[in-house]
Amino acid sequence: MKNKVNKFIGALQAAVAAAQTQPNKELTVRLLLKPEQIPGEGWFVETQQDMATSAFNKGKPEIVRAKSIKSTTSRRQFKNSSNAKSVIVEIMPLANADDATNWAASAEERTKRTMSRLADLKVFEGIEGVEAGGSDLVTVFQYSFLKPQGMRFSTVVSASVGSIVVKVTCTNFGEPWNIEGVLAIAQAQIEEVKTFEKNPPN
Repeated sequence: MKNKVNKFIGALQAAVAAAQTQPNKELTVRLLLKPEQIPGEGWFVETQQDMATSAFNKGKPEIVRAKSIKSTTSRRQFKNSSNAKSVIVEIMPLANADDATNWAASAEERTKRTMSRLADLKVFEGIEGVEAGGSDLVTVFQYSFLKPQGMRFSTVVSASVGSIVVKVTCTNFGEPWNIEGVLAIAQAQIEEVKTFEKNPPN
């Protein structure tokens, strides 16, 4: 019952945050991957959310500074028409590179704290020795919990690229994604950000 209440509150907060005017929404949305950029076939966009970065984790210094630059966080969820896999890509612009590095580094701790409130975690572990070209820092971890459809596994890559945090979450039932497949998507999203850095809009 507690998990259901926490999920409802989280969904309500997301709905309120998404309803607010986002002056920099266009910038972050254009950085998100498109279905044809996800390796393999059959991918389509199921949902997209755009919200003020300051709507969550209030009081954190990085988020206070993000609010000062009117940062918008955008995320896009992809589903596959032929299997149970899904991908969420997220872009979070922060005020400076140090904030982005700190936020990417603490992703594992924050996710574990949040997911522990929402689900009965079976496994939660960091994956060491992973690198992503073009990023300043990368954190990779994996967790699982039981749902009616079976055991659900999520593998997460959180990386900082300059002052932007890139987060990719790949989910599957029955078995986790191959780590190389997850990194391929994260690398594609990082490259989108790097391309933008080299050729910013006028």
